[in-house]
Amino acid sequence: MPLFEGIILQSEKHAVVLDIGQKFTKCGFAGEAVPRYIIPTTVSIDENQNLSLYDVSDAKLLFKAIKVFLHSIFFKYLVVSHRDRKVAIVEPLFGTELFRETLAKVLYVHFEVPNVLFVPTPIAALVTLAIPSGIVVDVGYKETTVIPVFEGEALINSSQVHPRAAEAIENNLRRLISSRCKIKREDGTIVSVCDTDLNLDQNTLEDILVRLCFVSPIDRARRIADNLKDLATTEPPKPPPGVEYPLGGSQILIIDGSVREAACEAFYEIDGDMVNLATMVLDAVAQCPIDTRTTLLENVVIIGGTAMLPGFKARLLGEIKDFAARPIYSSRFPVKSVKYHNLPGKENFIAWLGGAIMSATEAISLRGLSRDQYMQGVKLQDWARLASVQCDTGRKI
Repeated sequence: MPLFEGIILQSEKHAVVLDIGQKFTKCGFAGEAVPRYIIPTTVSIDENQNLSLYDVSDAKLLFKAIKVFLHSIFFKYLVVSHRDRKVAIVEPLFGTELFRETLAKVLYVHFEVPNVLFVPTPIAALVTLAIPSGIVVDVGYKETTVIPVFEGEALINSSQVHPRAAEAIENNLRRLISSRCKIKREDGTIVSVCDTDLNLDQNTLEDILVRLCFVSPIDRARRIADNLKDLATTEPPKPPPGVEYPLGGSQILIIDGSVREAACEAFYEIDGDMVNLATMVLDAVAQCPIDTRTTLLENVVIIGGTAMLPGFKARLLGEIKDFAARPIYSSRFPVKSVKYHNLPGKENFIAWLGGAIMSATEAISLRGLSRDQYMQGVKLQDWARLASVQCDTGRKI
C-alpha cells in the first residue's frame, strides 16, 4: 500500500483533521505541520454535566455529546463550513464500535460532510516517517498499546494492550504526594499532606507530572529498588532536590525529590502477569513472524504525550535490552539491536500529523467513504477485521 498517492489540487479546500484522544483532541487542517488547537475531549451537555466522550456508554447521549463537541470544533475553533470540507479521523485501532459508528453517524447525517477517512493511529504515525514497517508504542491516557506494523499492515494478533498509562501514573503520583509530601501554610507551619484534606484535581496532577517529574536511568532505578529491598551493599543514590509547588490561595505544596523520581516507576514495575512496558514490546515482537522481527526492532516509534517526559525513551531502551538478555526472551529470539526514530514533531500530536499528511493526498478520496456511499448502506472499513478491508479492486479479502 503506497503511503503517498499524489497531491490534491490546491484549489480544493483543505480537509479537517481530527485526532480524538481519550484526554485531548487535536484539530487542524490537512497539509499543516501542527494542529491548530489541542483541547480536552470533554463536552458540557448542560450546566451541571461535563462529560468525557469516551466515558459515555448510552448511544443517544453519545450522539448528542459528539454533536455538541464537533459543533464547537467546526464553528468555535476552526471556523469552517462542515458541508464543503472532507474530514480525516485518526482513530485508535482498538476503539469501541459504538463510538466509531456514532461518530460516523454524526458526521454523515447531522453535519452532512462529503467524505470521511478513518486512519488508524499506528499507520498515521508511520506515515510521518515514510516507512512501511515499525512497531508503534502509543502511551495514551487510559491505556498503552504496542502495535507492530509490517509493510503497511497492522499485525493485530501480535499487538499488546495494557491499562498502565498516563492515568495510572497520575494516580501513583497522587498516592506518593499523600504519603511523602508536605504543605506549607500561610502562617509558615509545615504539615504532612496525609494530615490535611487536600484533594488535587486531575489538571493539577497533570501539571505537576509534566513540569516536575522525570524517568530515572535504569542503573539508578535498580540501585534505588535494591536499597529499598535491603539487597544492595552500596549507598543509595542521592535523591533529587525537592520543589515547592504553589496551590490555590497561599498554601505551598512541598514535593519531595523522591516523589518526582518515583512517580513514573509504575511503567516498569512487573505486575502479577509479569508484564511491564518493556516486556510488552518484546512480547509483541516475539509473536510476529520470524523474518519481521529485526525490521520491527530497528524501527521503534514511540508516541503519546507521556512519552515526552524526560528520560522516558532512554529508560525504555535500557529496560528492553535488559529483558532481552534474560533467558525467557534470549532463548526465543536474539535481539541484535533496538533503534528509535526521531520524529518530525512532538510525540503528543505525531499521529495527527500523519492524518494531516494522508488527507493532503488523494488517499482521502480513494480510501475515504463518501456520504452517498454511507447513506446507501456501505459500512465503514474496520481495520481490526480483515474481512471488512477492501482491496484496490473492490473485492473483499
